[in-house]
Order: sequence, then structure tokens, then C-alpha cells
Amino acid sequence: MEHRKRLIEVALARGECDFVIDVAARMPMAFICEIMGIPRIDWPDMFKWGNMIAGYDDDEYQVESGSPVDTRQQGTVNLGRYCIKAALERRGGDGEDLLSVLGNARINGRLLTERELAHNGTL
Repeated sequence: MEHRKRLIEVALARGECDFVIDVAARMPMAFICEIMGIPRIDWPDMFKWGNMIAGYDDDEYQVESGSPVDTRQQGTVNLGRYCIKAALERRGGDGEDLLSVLGNARINGRLLTERELAHNGTL
């Protein structure tokens, strides 16, 4: 809740904002980042990569090539790699955030593969 409140405080401190872009669009990602245990410093990357995946054909999120396919792929790869790294770093720990849970999850007695961690983290 604290981080979501901060989004509004930052917008208010500037004196003006585009509410949809500066607050409403960031709220769901702030909530997701909180439950995944993603440090606040990494939230801008999460927001960028999530928008590259969901808004791949929007000029605002395009990669240098301008290709929607490249944009979506780059966002997916970056987000997946982040989730793999974080989940593996937390593997064996006792964290209760979603990336810790994924890092320690077992299916039929085996830990999730890197591909499974990337897929679940990206979702």
C-alpha cells in the first residue's frame, strides 16, 4: 500500500500529471511488484518491459528497430531474465514473496526450470 500511495504523492508534488500515465497505469504494476518482492529501484524496468509486452504496437514502447515483434520479444526476454535471476537468488530461502515461492516451488518433486520461472514470472 505504501508504494501505491507514493505514486499519488509524487504526482501531487509535481503539481500536475497525466493521471492515466502517471498513476492509474502504474498502480497494477506497483501491486504486482510488491507481491513479487521486486525492489522499488527496479520498478521502472518492470513498467517498461510490461508495456513493451502489452503495448508492443504502441510507438511509445517500440524498440529501435520499430518492429512490434521485436518490441514484444525484447520485453519478454528482459522480464523473463529478471524473474529467473531473482527466483534463483531466492531459492533455498524462506521468503514469502512470489519470486521466492516460485524459486522454491516443486512440481512432482523437482524444482521449476529456468524456462518455467521465466514464464510464470512474466505472467
